[in-house]
Amino acid sequence: MNNIATVPVRLGGDIRRVTDLQVQEGEEGRIAVELATTGRVGLFQGVEINFTHSDIPADEWSARPWWHVWADGEHHSGLIFPGEASAPDFKEAKKGVTRRAIYAKAGDRVTVGRVRQVDEVTFLHHPHDYGVRLAYLKLTRADGSIETDIGPLAFYGNTRIMSHGSREVFDNAVARIAAIEPKGFGNLSDPPTWKQGADHMAKYHAAAAHDLLFEMLDGLPTDDTSSYVRLRSLVNSAMLAGFALAKHEARRAERQAAGAARGAKAGGEKTADHVARQRAQELWAEYPEETVYWVAQQICVEHSDKVQGTVERSIKKLTPPTSRSYNPSKGYGK
Repeated sequence: MNNIATVPVRLGGDIRRVTDLQVQEGEEGRIAVELATTGRVGLFQGVEINFTHSDIPADEWSARPWWHVWADGEHHSGLIFPGEASAPDFKEAKKGVTRRAIYAKAGDRVTVGRVRQVDEVTFLHHPHDYGVRLAYLKLTRADGSIETDIGPLAFYGNTRIMSHGSREVFDNAVARIAAIEPKGFGNLSDPPTWKQGADHMAKYHAAAAHDLLFEMLDGLPTDDTSSYVRLRSLVNSAMLAGFALAKHEARRAERQAAGAARGAKAGGEKTADHVARQRAQELWAEYPEETVYWVAQQICVEHSDKVQGTVERSIKKLTPPTSRSYNPSKGYGK
């Protein structure tokens, strides 16, 4: 029996998260998450932190909540903070870490020196999925001495679904779906049909899944962490499976389109976005140090029909040597 019309749907209200970003208990854990996400500026264990940078705006990119822990890998800043350094078991626990030990001390200041964009997965279309922003940090000591290019510390897209986002894939997907115009879920009481478009279907079922999930989670005993974790893993895996299937089924059409594009390019660069490229050159002439991300963002503001990631790929070869994104080995610049 088709019971789609009886599925509970949202009639407004706040969207809740199934995965708490704070993984460390207490005030320090809260501060660490705030610095990694929306706050960006503050004091952590006596060290002044300022993660603001035009290439990693807080409403788009965030570091992982354990960024302050000293360990190998881009999830971590590469710095040893006072609280960790003073732990009795610090040396024993960190025996396997191979990166250089750099101690941040109370009174020091950590800022972002430069940011490099890395495109990881070419067949994904959303910048939060295919890209990572690597922040190279600068440590200014209380005595004025400076150490640069520490890290890098990775900043991931706030609605990242593929790769590095499996803990929060359900939350991130729901946030991305809710952002579809018109934003939010609103009143979605009518049963969806595919004729209304995939966006309508996505909003309806994301709202229904959100409410059903929290109806079950709120009904669990407070000490039943095992069921909570299993439910969280279930919705994350189900969401990721659906997303991956959609991408898989789109590959054939994309390959056909790519073949057609190559054929057009053979007869001249007919597929180039000349409007975006012309505007990019104008913007770089006026703002020579700005990044590919910033220039593409301005173009998308001026032309609402354009997609940020597509514009970035179209203009990256035009990146001038004065730009902070300039990196010919990665395709940024001639």
